[in-house]
Amino acid sequence: MYPILFQVGAFKMHSWGLFLLVGFLLTVLRAAKVAPRYGIDPGVLWDCSLIGLLGGVLGGRLAFVAQEWSRYFSAHPTEILMIWTGGMTSYGGIIGGLAAGIFAAKKRGINVGTAADLAGVSFPIGYFFGRLGCFFNGCCYGTHCDAPWAISFKDEGGVFHSHVHPTQLYAVLASAVMFAILTFLEKRPRIRFKGELLLAFAALYGVYRFIVEFWREQDGPQSIKAGLSTGQWASVAIFVVAVAAFFLIPKQKPATT
Repeated sequence: MYPILFQVGAFKMHSWGLFLLVGFLLTVLRAAKVAPRYGIDPGVLWDCSLIGLLGGVLGGRLAFVAQEWSRYFSAHPTEILMIWTGGMTSYGGIIGGLAAGIFAAKKRGINVGTAADLAGVSFPIGYFFGRLGCFFNGCCYGTHCDAPWAISFKDEGGVFHSHVHPTQLYAVLASAVMFAILTFLEKRPRIRFKGELLLAFAALYGVYRFIVEFWREQDGPQSIKAGLSTGQWASVAIFVVAVAAFFLIPKQKPATT
């Protein structure tokens, strides 16, 4: 693959970082375009999104460090904040970005449920480009595959992988499907309450990730518990919480005039 797209002197343009930046910008541009429909000022949205980006980077990094603590970071604690060397998790990034973004929205007087709906529909765009970045970076690849669409490449560490599932592209396709479903739901009246579109995104993400994990290369036997990977257990948890919240959160009464 192409983990480094080009280099000028000591400066290296990493493909994953570039795609992540493009994904963030397009996500916020899309959200800003439809923000007036949600009663949100686009300028305020940009402010909250930048704070959400910082939270996402921090959450993704901390989750990765926790995941790799015993295997690497316990012996290299000075590298914990070296984000430019790579190493983040999508779960941590989504949770951290959501928490920071919603906190910022609340501080700016935006209804949290409304902000959550807008974020939930727009998230798949960023995830789409993030996983494209993984593909070019040569990470998050799958297990051996004999299908015609199998790929062979060198990963970010220079190790050659022959005929494996392009699980990064499966994620890209899943992102497009999630975005199509969520934009369809966005145009319909809310069923129960503000914020349910974010729960819909979480449930769809949990289903997609659980399925793709069957073909994704795992980080050794320690990643498998009771027959499921760490990612699958996290997917189950996210799906269950999202569905339970949908039914447990009281239905909001329609506004009266």
